[in-house]
Amino acid sequence: MTEQSILAHFTYNLANAVVRNWPFPHLFYENVFPEDFYADLVKSIPDFSEYAPISKVRKVSSKGNSVPFPDRFVITLNPEQNSMGTHWDTASAILRSEQTCMTLLDKFKETVQPRLIERPLVEPDALLIRDRTNYVLGPHTDIPRRLAVLIIYLPETEDNPHLGTSLYVPKDKGRSCEGTQHYRHEYFNRVYTAPYKPNSALAFVKTNNSFHGVEPVLEGEERNIIHYVARFANG
Repeated sequence: MTEQSILAHFTYNLANAVVRNWPFPHLFYENVFPEDFYADLVKSIPDFSEYAPISKVRKVSSKGNSVPFPDRFVITLNPEQNSMGTHWDTASAILRSEQTCMTLLDKFKETVQPRLIERPLVEPDALLIRDRTNYVLGPHTDIPRRLAVLIIYLPETEDNPHLGTSLYVPKDKGRSCEGTQHYRHEYFNRVYTAPYKPNSALAFVKTNNSFHGVEPVLEGEERNIIHYVARFANG
């Protein structure tokens, strides 16, 4: 199977996914990659020793002197990353393609287009992420630089659907956020959790009410995901 045929499959299913507009525009779909390619991709996920704490790879804030997100570990899927083998090199190339970025943004074009008028330059950013026991992510809307997010789930089985990303509605109906902080779960109602199923994905557009997060990962559980962002380019 060629990279172009995998990209065509990837693009077709993302482009035809159905957008839900409440509480903010988002979509969930399956069959992200061709079945055989997905199976090989999951089998070749790197050993944990190859991951780095997210605080070593991305600028993330924390309270006081604490280590931010100590249970989240990442590998960048951007060009500077060394080869992780044929399947991951192919996946990285697909994620870095202009076609993928434009397809994702087109799903949310009514929200995205006004933001692109003054800053038309966009770039992709992608991480392979492993979240381990105790990882939790409070409701937040994402930093202003981001335009849209695609989270691809990489489990081998359907045994832990609760490990998907959740969407939230604030109990204080007037609450909105530009993306500068995370909130406590008790201030929100959880309205949807995208099931953590093999070869599935959640995508959403960044708005001031795109509150999303992750419920606590319990002992012995872990979640493997690709986290892809279409964002404003620097400069």
